[in-house]
Amino acid sequence: MKKFVGIKAIGATVVLVLLGLGGCLGPSVHPTITTCEDLAPLIVNMTEEHKWPYSPKILKLYDIRAIAATSAGQKLSCIANARMSYGDNATIQFHLEEDSDGDQFIGYEAVP
Repeated sequence: MKKFVGIKAIGATVVLVLLGLGGCLGPSVHPTITTCEDLAPLIVNMTEEHKWPYSPKILKLYDIRAIAATSAGQKLSCIANARMSYGDNATIQFHLEEDSDGDQFIGYEAVP
């Protein structure tokens, strides 16, 4: 299961565009996100705020660790154990990416 979401604030307006089974919210997450611990709450909130039919929510992330990061900050990849709303735990990989226009996108997927 893959979800991709990017966020862009235009004043108080947030634009929502659906892409396939996931979602895309227009770019610019937050300039102060530099660690996986900074990114984790956005991933949890993303599953709470965007209700896809039959999609489980991430309730909490544990053992959060970075698996890759670029020095210029264009990409941050993380892995964590997740407590899911259906009662089980799962391992997820999540990321923050910045494109050449400076737009940022977040996403996650379950790791088998």
